[in-house]
Amino acid sequence: MKNRNLAALCFALIIATIASTFGWLWIDGNSKNQINRLDQQLQSDANTVRNLKTNQTTVALSLVRENPLQIALAFQAADGTFTLIRESSAEINRPLSVDELKASSTGSITLNLGSENRVRSITLTNGDHLIFAANQVPIRQGADRDRKFLLLIDLMFALLIYFLTRFIWDRNQVRKLELVVANEIATKDRMQSFLGDASHELRTPLTVIKGYLELLHSYPNIEKADSIKYIDRAFSEVTRMESLIRDLLLLAELGETGDLEVEPFNIAEVVTGFATDLRSLQPERLLTLETEDPIIFLGSQKLITQMVSNIFSNASRHTEVSAPVKVSLRQDATQLFLDYDDGGSKLPETFFESEAVQFSRFDKSRSRETGGSGLGLSIMKSIVLAHGGNISLSRSSLGGLHIQIELPRG
Repeated sequence: MKNRNLAALCFALIIATIASTFGWLWIDGNSKNQINRLDQQLQSDANTVRNLKTNQTTVALSLVRENPLQIALAFQAADGTFTLIRESSAEINRPLSVDELKASSTGSITLNLGSENRVRSITLTNGDHLIFAANQVPIRQGADRDRKFLLLIDLMFALLIYFLTRFIWDRNQVRKLELVVANEIATKDRMQSFLGDASHELRTPLTVIKGYLELLHSYPNIEKADSIKYIDRAFSEVTRMESLIRDLLLLAELGETGDLEVEPFNIAEVVTGFATDLRSLQPERLLTLETEDPIIFLGSQKLITQMVSNIFSNASRHTEVSAPVKVSLRQDATQLFLDYDDGGSKLPETFFESEAVQFSRFDKSRSRETGGSGLGLSIMKSIVLAHGGNISLSRSSLGGLHIQIELPRG
């Protein structure tokens, strides 16, 4: 057990370190690019003024006033007399030494003149000097803020990898070798398809989060209200990733579960409860429920409740409130039948062409703008199969989706 814990921890740290390295390099590269843009602007202004024969100081002042980078400008006479012509976020609180003037006349250098600046100077035709300065502190502060945030993300990522690794290893321990060998090829094919979809679904919220982080990084002086809005948007994508990972773990658990912990319970009460919830949340929706009460079923109450929850979540999230919903629960001597119909209009005809596509891939046919991981149908099928039942999808007589579930009464 200790060896597995240590191995899982080492694996998580290695993956997190690799991700952190790439993130660190990106932050450093972005910071250098921003400083290079400062240098290019200082170089452009300096070249423009140097090429003039007259009015060099006047043109320089006009250039820095029009520049959005808030460049400061100072005049230093040949005898060392110093005058600050234009103030900005970049301070120039002293004259430059001979060595500093010489170095900054050939290219931008970093000097502390009350603030940490990128400085460029030129020698005027009469031997005096003009000094251009741009503050690079906000760039440094932005990079430091991004590094701190990256460390937090790396810690969360390492913990996620650790627990996922432990979960997979622990589950693999209980598998029988004969079952693994017999299903190796089929499992590999299914896993490749599943991981391809999972990686795509995880990449989408990560792309959104990265976009808002880049926006916050590129505009450090952004309005506080906008900053809060962008952070809230990124947080909502993190919540969506948590939902997706939770459902992935549930699917993995269902796929590896042997004997279920079954108990008798009133399934009609479960269905009625969710129907009542939907009526309360969407009173304008036409909901028809047909069921006997009680209907005692022998199975996993936890999993069956999850299945029924997914059915009603499908209605509330993926159909218009104007779309009618009909749910029917009935039984005979050996079987229990649960039918769901809705009048939603978002399912294309191709959705019903292949049952394998309906269940093996993520549910892309209905919008997930209101939340969810896109694994609802896959979870429902796994729960039904775990109870020895059958599930099928077809076009509903109401115009939307029809779900038919048959479960043995045991």
